[in-house]
Amino acid sequence: MPHNALTTTAVLALRALCYNAHRRFHQSLQAPQKAQDRLLHKIVHDLSRTTYGHEHHIYGIEGYDAFAERLPVQDYDSFRPWIEQQLSGETAITPHRVVHVEPTSGSSGATKSIPYTRPLLRAFSGMFRIWAYDLLSHGLEPETGRIFMSLSPAAGGGFTDDRDYLGFPLRQLLSPFLVMPPAKDMRSIARALMKERDLEVISVWSPSYLLEVMAQSPGANWRKLWPQLKLISCWDSAQAAPLADKVRAVFPDVMVQGKGLLATEGPLTIPLAQGCAPLVDSIFFEFEMPDGKIKRLHDLEPGERGEIIMTQRGGLTRYRLGDIVEAGNRIGDTPTLSFLGRSAACDLAGEKLNAVFVREALLTLLPDEDFILLPQERGYVLVTEQAPENLAEKADIALCSAYHYGVARRLGQLLPLQVMEVSDLYLKLRAFHQACGMKPGDIKDSALMTDYQLARLLLNALDRMQPLPVRTAA
Repeated sequence: MPHNALTTTAVLALRALCYNAHRRFHQSLQAPQKAQDRLLHKIVHDLSRTTYGHEHHIYGIEGYDAFAERLPVQDYDSFRPWIEQQLSGETAITPHRVVHVEPTSGSSGATKSIPYTRPLLRAFSGMFRIWAYDLLSHGLEPETGRIFMSLSPAAGGGFTDDRDYLGFPLRQLLSPFLVMPPAKDMRSIARALMKERDLEVISVWSPSYLLEVMAQSPGANWRKLWPQLKLISCWDSAQAAPLADKVRAVFPDVMVQGKGLLATEGPLTIPLAQGCAPLVDSIFFEFEMPDGKIKRLHDLEPGERGEIIMTQRGGLTRYRLGDIVEAGNRIGDTPTLSFLGRSAACDLAGEKLNAVFVREALLTLLPDEDFILLPQERGYVLVTEQAPENLAEKADIALCSAYHYGVARRLGQLLPLQVMEVSDLYLKLRAFHQACGMKPGDIKDSALMTDYQLARLLLNALDRMQPLPVRTAA
């Protein structure tokens, strides 16, 4: 139990502040279609007051069928002109004032500018309230209350302080407990955290971020340095899974909880004791299925996979996020969602490889998942930390289980797969992405890099860092 009056008071205040959000959310999980319809009503009302809505004949009274018929599904590049109009001062995509612009980029794409409005910020704040209340209700008993939170370390714009995601009441309540070392570099962060003997909670996006912090002091016994540590929150699905397992190995008696799906464009799922639940009150969900059909959230069946199409109240409407999820067990009547990977495809010769397939195809050969597949001019290089015997041939065969890749290989359109061994791969990948201007919080581990130019730069960088023989499939 909390051992000082300040922590005790703060925990009681936090539970009181978060209770209503948690209660309303769980009520919505019992009837997801009604919750989504209520949210859609607000969205079309917003759209009816924008240029984008006017151009697509949205009058504020539309139900789902009209919404889906009149508004196209778009990715960032096709939506970019509308975002730029909004940022120039027009009411282009949202009637709400843009209070912040957050830059983001994936591991294979250019920087994007995401407008934030008050309703969108409330979605982030609401997510944190639900998460905090759920943790406190399922065994988390703060004693010191000390929290290190690094959602999106500032680099080249964006929020300069992660407390901005929380909103005023939460920010005021938690500020005395937040560990906020100056984010000059990883070494200075590590030095500051080593002094935090009372640290209880660590919240970061990627587990590789925490591993990199700890790598700055390789001889340190981090478990002894943080004897009070109770919870680590980080990505733990898809390609982040083996890195999260490395964190668990360092802290075997600490709860390492996956974050669910949290994007700069908006919070999508939240980890609860029963699984990752979609934020049905904040984000309107659609899913493009493998056959091209669109399904709504309540229509998903366990085991079905689809690509998320999100609509949020920052102006992004029917926005193709590029993430593939799988429906799981239900909380109430709402399916949980597990993140599988990115949907972006690499298509040198019609093979259309995506990260989800690549990860699953190579997992039996490289169970530690310490690999990334990079496109070259006429083929691929599989970069990994340790290459088992005949990996190039075996991996090439595994990839040929994708029909179009197999055809391209048989016709000679794609050259045999090559394998490159690189030690400390994930640290070198992070260093490369940061050198390209990415924020540490934006770096997403992936089994496949789809941007050919970026892949070529990475291969050149890895070759300079550690020139090693490259093995090629027969």
